[in-house]
Amino acid sequence: MRIEKIFLSLLIIFLFLLQGCGKKSPPLPIEKSIPQGADLTLEPTPYGIKLWITLPEKTQGGYTLTKIQYVEIEKKEEPIEKGGKIKIRHFKIKPKLHSAGRLFLYTDTDLKSGYKYTYRLRIKKDFLVATPFLPERVIYWSDPPSWVRDLNLILSSPRELTLKWNPPLFNLKGAPLMGELFYTIERVKNGKIEYLNIRETYFKDKFTEDEKSCYRVRALLNYYGTFLPGPFSEYLCYP
Repeated sequence: MRIEKIFLSLLIIFLFLLQGCGKKSPPLPIEKSIPQGADLTLEPTPYGIKLWITLPEKTQGGYTLTKIQYVEIEKKEEPIEKGGKIKIRHFKIKPKLHSAGRLFLYTDTDLKSGYKYTYRLRIKKDFLVATPFLPERVIYWSDPPSWVRDLNLILSSPRELTLKWNPPLFNLKGAPLMGELFYTIERVKNGKIEYLNIRETYFKDKFTEDEKSCYRVRALLNYYGTFLPGPFSEYLCYP
């Protein structure tokens, strides 16, 4: 009789465990599965626009975002000064999420001079879950300026040097350059890199005999408030 009771007790426990085996936790509500907001930053370069995309680490419910299907980018192309149709395109990228970094780069080189470009993105997590399109980012595009001309470096005093150049006359496609120009100087001293933005076509700098100073220059075209950079010159160094 005692053996039968033990057997019956074990049978009940086994059936209880069998009933609970294989049960899955209920799926998250859709609103808690939606990824948190991403971030989009546009960076003009001499040869296109870099789209820096920072993906979120969490969903709206506070859960870790481990995978997505794709990031959808909407690109609107609109002529600035001449009549024409507005074109809207959608394309997808499929970045792999990694805990060490959520920053991804997409470079758009399919651009036309004299156009305004508007970008938006959204994240598609799975079949039913996606974010709305995030706020738009706008950039104005013209063919960037070419290299600065006649760059040279002279000693203007025993402790001062002067970097001089002439502005570019053409853009990178060889057409006359129209618009206001600024300049970026990259200065390297003692392994430290600095960037200086100026309007003039010269730059004066102090130096000491025990340090080496290197410089390179690029032009920036102010086009409807977007600063479009040309390529950097070669380095000039002293001593």
